[in-house]
Amino acid sequence: MRKELGAGIFSLNFKIAKIPHEDVVKGLQLFQEKVLPHVRNL
Repeated sequence: MRKELGAGIFSLNFKIAKIPHEDVVKGLQLFQEKVLPHVRNL
């Protein structure tokens, strides 16, 4: 993907409204564990 897009840095935005802090932390942890390993070396 890096080659195709010509970019090495991706910015992700999370909209966090009235979500309990624990749920936000859990969501970020899941993103780190489940998503990042698949996109880290693209």
